[in-house]
Amino acid sequence: MGRLTLIVEIRVHDPAAFRSVADRAVEHTVREHGTLQYEWFSSDDGRRVIVIETFEDENAFEIHAERIAQLIAELREVSEFVDTQVLGDLDPARLERLSSPTTSLLKPYAGFRR
Repeated sequence: MGRLTLIVEIRVHDPAAFRSVADRAVEHTVREHGTLQYEWFSSDDGRRVIVIETFEDENAFEIHAERIAQLIAELREVSEFVDTQVLGDLDPARLERLSSPTTSLLKPYAGFRR
């Protein structure tokens, strides 16, 4: 199995509270060895956020998901996860736990990364 990338779109109801929890998630995640990319992008008003996460493999993703489960619960209190796109191979059981209204899995078929 190779790298796994998630692109998550979030609709934020309380930007100040959301940013506080998101900052803690970044601080927590920066120490994870298997997390290669963890970037948050926000609209000017802070009400639309896109998160791009890349993990070295499915196991690294699982470790990350378990470690920040409480922070994700806190984020869901002040926002709505609108869409999740998973790029790579992910076990279907794990895919079901990504509870956005629309979650799609796109498996690699061509290309390269340098």
